[in-house]
Amino acid sequence: MIIKIELPKGIMKGSATLGKLSITLDKAQADYLVTHTDYVPACLSTVATTLSEFVETLVEQLRTNNKERIRETYACAMNRFLQFRGGHDIALDAIGSQEVEAFESHLKQAGLTLNTVSFYMRVLRAIYNKAVRQLSITDKRPFDRVFTGYPRTPKRAVDVETITLVAGYRTTNADEALARDLFLFSFYTRGMSFVDIANLRRCDIRNGHLIYKRSKTGQELQVAWRPEMQTIVDRHPSLDGDHLLGVLNNDATLKLRRQYQQQQSKVNYHLKRLSMRLGLSKPLTMYVARHSWATIARGMDIPVSVISDSLGHHSEKTTQIYLKSIDADVIDRANEKLIAAVENNG
Repeated sequence: MIIKIELPKGIMKGSATLGKLSITLDKAQADYLVTHTDYVPACLSTVATTLSEFVETLVEQLRTNNKERIRETYACAMNRFLQFRGGHDIALDAIGSQEVEAFESHLKQAGLTLNTVSFYMRVLRAIYNKAVRQLSITDKRPFDRVFTGYPRTPKRAVDVETITLVAGYRTTNADEALARDLFLFSFYTRGMSFVDIANLRRCDIRNGHLIYKRSKTGQELQVAWRPEMQTIVDRHPSLDGDHLLGVLNNDATLKLRRQYQQQQSKVNYHLKRLSMRLGLSKPLTMYVARHSWATIARGMDIPVSVISDSLGHHSEKTTQIYLKSIDADVIDRANEKLIAAVENNG
């Protein structure tokens, strides 16, 4: 009888005394069968597993599970951290608050926005926490004194007049026309994200509704199919007979993920140029379409709960982040009316 035991990567790199290994065999079977193992190596907590080794393991798992977006964020954060360290790797149990705070300071000095700095901190913290759980290293809580929140961003929404201006703009080339129409399509579909638009299938239109699942949350949403949406589909038909819009192509040699990245960059580039031509005070992006839909809906006194459901948010708290600046404007206008009323009575 041969019993094969696989040990975690890195355990046998050096000489170490393994902890107790107990195996319970079920003798009632014709052949011996391992039914339980209780393996707790004493040296596990002191194994010098490095950040890059651990991230490589996580990245491979994510690749197997087709979680490309998370895989890319893990790799991106690790590469940025190693770049800060001059390319030198670091043992996971050596990561402390001093190292993390120095990295945060480095990112700020490089001119990155607070939101971007927080992004790197959150991703690295997620990696570190996984290492604490999976490798039983001591949690030094190195991220307690760095910013990992979500800073308030400037208002991204535009008003109805701007949306109308964009809709009536006469584009100068096919790429600009696609960018403009995808922006409008997002607005018409209650702020659908670019990744969801790009991945729509023709079969997603059923019984007069566009039915799709959000890539971010997996939540299913339904949007009544409108003539304005169909007009955009007619202008940019499927390239492969499968996708709804001519954004991604199954028949192309380039992988869909790479096609998506190129198209996203191209769309945002042309939206920025379109903003300049229209003389807008802020550049248009696909995210602006989403914020604008929420803002305009709130201005029409649509309840926050309805807006939250329409956007596919699991919590109204997320929707309130979108609407915080709107509520401030409403309060300011109300205050102006109150002041005017006092002055008129004076």
